[in-house]
Amino acid sequence: MNNSHNKSSIYFRFSLLIFVFFFVLIVLVGIIICIVLMSPFAPLLMHGFASTTIFTMLIILLASAILASMLFYFLGRKPLSSLVDLSVKSKEVAQGNFSSRVKVESNIPELNEVLKNFNYMVENLSKLDTLSNDFISNVSHEFKTPLAVIRSNVNILENASLSEEEKQKCLTRINDSIEKLTVLISNVLKISKLDNNQVEVDLKEVRLDEVLRQCILDLSDRFEKKHLILDLELDDCLIKSDKELLSQIVNNLITNAIKFSNEGGMIYLSLENSKQIVITVKDEGIGMSQETVNHIFDRFYQGETSHSREGNGLGLTIVSKIVKILNGKIEVSSKINEGTTFKVIFPKSQLVKQ
Repeated sequence: MNNSHNKSSIYFRFSLLIFVFFFVLIVLVGIIICIVLMSPFAPLLMHGFASTTIFTMLIILLASAILASMLFYFLGRKPLSSLVDLSVKSKEVAQGNFSSRVKVESNIPELNEVLKNFNYMVENLSKLDTLSNDFISNVSHEFKTPLAVIRSNVNILENASLSEEEKQKCLTRINDSIEKLTVLISNVLKISKLDNNQVEVDLKEVRLDEVLRQCILDLSDRFEKKHLILDLELDDCLIKSDKELLSQIVNNLITNAIKFSNEGGMIYLSLENSKQIVITVKDEGIGMSQETVNHIFDRFYQGETSHSREGNGLGLTIVSKIVKILNGKIEVSSKINEGTTFKVIFPKSQLVKQ
């Protein structure tokens, strides 16, 4: 009701503005006529025909002012209504109401485009707000779990009759939980930097095949622990990119492949340098459903097959953001109990000519 009253008030003010414009025009014409009447041409203007013409012009101008004001008040309501609605909804969005939308029903195409863009902007703001709330909720949950483990084991350690073996088990669980908290904090900080474009990209000539080999060496203990077999096929590849960011991508994907592979399984790692630069990481592990694949890059999403596994659901989010920063794209395909394949693709333009 209040909005309707405001709109009527705005229509009236605009109509009054048009009337005032015409009225000022009439006054100006009247002043000009007065000046002319005091000039040497006054006797000529006082002639019957001339004086009638001047009077008629003033009447027409006055009638035009009234008519234009009335036409604007009744016919200009629709386009102006959209603008008023846009103003009201903008204020609501500024106050944090991201459910506000404007009706796209103007007869003016350009105005419709503005209204559509406004709705699109608010929709994206709403998604960001939801993501932000979910992020805080998920971070809180992820912190609670290891903290609860630490607290319960500290309470157990207070028991003086505890054997040395039981003490060692408690200390191991505490140490594992601290490690999880460290990784979580590190990943949250990385996400924050990536979201706020605070990651500096240091573009240099990088041997991508050597980056992959180094990542394999860094993770060799994990391969041995699960007795995994590595099938390696790497083309020589010199590109202009950020070595540290590339290492984070490859390290994370290989770590995931190891984590979800079965004991004694096979992991395939290849680097193809042809029409595009393609890094492929494939495992023969537990795989994922299509539902999990659809959300695999969402924050804290771990899917139904990984609830009991290590991790906090941020690794692949970080990977996807870094790949985007480096002007690449990432693809994933998977089948339950058959394994998962990740492909990171960079354009041929990043190759360094040798």
